[in-house]
Amino acid sequence: MSWLYRNKLVFIIGLPLLSCGLSPFPFGCGLIYSIGDTLRGHPQMPHGTQPPSYVGLWIRDEFVQFDFVGQSFYLMSDGKFVGIAGMTRRCWHFDNSHLFVDSVSLCGNCYQGNVTTKYTTQFIDSDQLLITNQNKNAEKGISGHYRRFKITAALKSNLNRLKESPDEDKSFKARSVLYAIEGFENLSNQI
Repeated sequence: MSWLYRNKLVFIIGLPLLSCGLSPFPFGCGLIYSIGDTLRGHPQMPHGTQPPSYVGLWIRDEFVQFDFVGQSFYLMSDGKFVGIAGMTRRCWHFDNSHLFVDSVSLCGNCYQGNVTTKYTTQFIDSDQLLITNQNKNAEKGISGHYRRFKITAALKSNLNRLKESPDEDKSFKARSVLYAIEGFENLSNQI
């Protein structure tokens, strides 16, 4: 065998094997991606305290375009954070005068570990809450002024009407609130 032929053979066979070994899951071993918990053992399940004053459906007063998580969310008493369904599981807890939201990606190809975001909170009254992200550079997230609403048939009816609005901002906000309500109801039925 000539030297050139042998190198071509190694290249033709070796390159697919190498790419399979270095590719993301499930196609390969994912050796080029460091999959690990970025918080070094921070719990990925509900933990900490969940004060009853925070539990409920929270809807942001102002609209923030392309902010999917922060339009509305439901903080459950067992520590689950329910918003728009996606490839991320979120939990919340309150410790040391701060609200923490833990996010764990369920997508194997984009796994970042458990990412925790820290917020300060201030109650304006029992059903109005101001949430501020501790990371001053963060443009998205759950920062903003929120009001707590009870889930009623009248609220759902109003949201179903608003989701058909020609105003895209109103429509998106109504849909995001409905997704949070639907997620809460689905989780409540599983218990």
